[in-house]
Amino acid sequence: MNLLELSRHVEAGQPLVNVDLSNRDLSQVTLNGGVFHNVNLAGSRLNGQTMNNCIFVECDLSRCEFLGLHLEKTRFVSCQLSELAFAAGHMTECALMKCQFTGTQLEEIHISRCQIAECDLSNSVWRAVTIDTSALLQNTVTDLRILGGKQVNVAWAKTDFSRIEFDPSHLEQALFVGSRLTAWSFQDRYLLRCNFSECEIVESDFRGAQMEQCIFIQAKLEACDFGGTNLTQSIFSEANIEHCQFGAANLSMACFQNANIKQSRFKGCDLQCANFSYASVADSVFSNARLDRSTWARAQLYQCDYQNAEASHLNAFGMLVEHASAEVFLTATPTPELAGRAEAERLLVQRGLI
Repeated sequence: MNLLELSRHVEAGQPLVNVDLSNRDLSQVTLNGGVFHNVNLAGSRLNGQTMNNCIFVECDLSRCEFLGLHLEKTRFVSCQLSELAFAAGHMTECALMKCQFTGTQLEEIHISRCQIAECDLSNSVWRAVTIDTSALLQNTVTDLRILGGKQVNVAWAKTDFSRIEFDPSHLEQALFVGSRLTAWSFQDRYLLRCNFSECEIVESDFRGAQMEQCIFIQAKLEACDFGGTNLTQSIFSEANIEHCQFGAANLSMACFQNANIKQSRFKGCDLQCANFSYASVADSVFSNARLDRSTWARAQLYQCDYQNAEASHLNAFGMLVEHASAEVFLTATPTPELAGRAEAERLLVQRGLI
């Protein structure tokens, strides 16, 4: 099939099936609205095109060149897209389902309102790729490298990041629910309002990052460093936190309700108005922390260090605290809602703790 025949075929709305278009320059051919099934496009060039409302099913687009290509409302299902070169283009309202996307080179691409699901993205490099309002779900990402770029409102749910170099310059409202994140380095980065619920995050470095209003509900945090991180209004409810460093972090108005915290350090943290209700805190350090107006209602504290912590107007109603941790709470000014210091002391005496 020559290019003129191809153009007429597409314009007539006729599907192309079992056609060989490999190693062609299709940059001047209008493919809008085309339907392609089992078409061989390997090694072809579609540079500078605007391609809308196309459907590719079980097609071979490996080694294709997409320079300056604008894709809109186009679907790729079970296609071969390995070793694709895609630069200086756009993908808007597109879908890639069960595609082989290995060894691709993406550079300065803007991906918007797209879905990439159950694809193999292994051994690919994405440089300065901007992604917004898109979902990347249950993909294989072994040795994927994401270098630079901005991601806003992107879902990476149930993704294993243990073999990925994930280094965007800006993350905002990203969704990582149920993902595994190992040995991440996000020092001094922007991760605003991101959701890490039910994630397993191990040995990762978030020092100095801006992480306001992030969510870690039911997450497992182990040996992570949040030193100097801004975690204002972040939520750690029902999280398991162990061997983590929060030194000098801003955790004001953070919520640790029902969290299980062990052998972690909050030295010098701003924990003003933080909520530790029903939390279990053991073998942890809060020395020199600011605990003013924080809530510890019915929390359980064991072998914790609160030396030189600042505490006033606490809500510690019904708190269970072993003797070594009691002083900072008994000497704090209670909130008006509490029965007062005498009631707190009475509860501790009743439990035989003082």
